[in-house]
Amino acid sequence: MPDNKKTVSSGTRAALCGIIAALSCVFMFATFIPAGEYALPAIAGIVLAPIVIELGIRSGLMSYAASALVTLILPINIEPKLLYILFFGYYPILKAALESRFPRPVEWMIKLAVFNTAMIASYTVLAKVFAFDIATMFVVGGVSIPWLILLAGNGVFVIFDIAITNILSAYIRILSPVFRKMFRLK
Repeated sequence: MPDNKKTVSSGTRAALCGIIAALSCVFMFATFIPAGEYALPAIAGIVLAPIVIELGIRSGLMSYAASALVTLILPINIEPKLLYILFFGYYPILKAALESRFPRPVEWMIKLAVFNTAMIASYTVLAKVFAFDIATMFVVGGVSIPWLILLAGNGVFVIFDIAITNILSAYIRILSPVFRKMFRLK
C-alpha cells in the first residue's frame, strides 16, 4: 500500500478524504430503502477503500471518522447506523492492515473475531440502549435462532470479504490510474 504523504498536499488529502466521506454518507442516507438497511452500510464502507489504497490507512481512518460522525446525525434507522459505525465503516481499513501484516490463517481468525464481536455488540446496543426486542428480531418459524443467524452471517461475511478483495483488485487495475491522474497523485 503506497504511502503518498510526500507527494500529496495536505489540502488535496483533506479534500479527497472529505469527498469520499461524503459519498459514504450518501450511501448511508439511502438506507431508508428497506432492502438497503444491510447492503448500503457495507457499500458505504467499501467506498472508503480507495482512500486507503491511494493515501494510506491514516487517511482512511480520517474519512471513516468523518463519515461515522455525520452518520450519527442522519435521520435514518439506528440499526444501519450501528452496523456502519461498529463494523462496515472501518472494516475495509482493518482488512488492508491485516492482510499486509499477518499470515492468512491468523488474518482470517482476527477478521472473524472482529466480525462476530461487532455483530454481537451492535445487537446488544440495540437491545440494551434502544430497547429493541431482540427475542423477536431473530425468530424464524416461531423459533428464536440468534446463534444460527450469526453462524449464517459468518458465511455471508466470508463471501463479503472475498468480494471486497475482487472489487479492490479491479479498482487497482482499472480505476486507480484514472484516480491518480485526475488528482495528480504520484
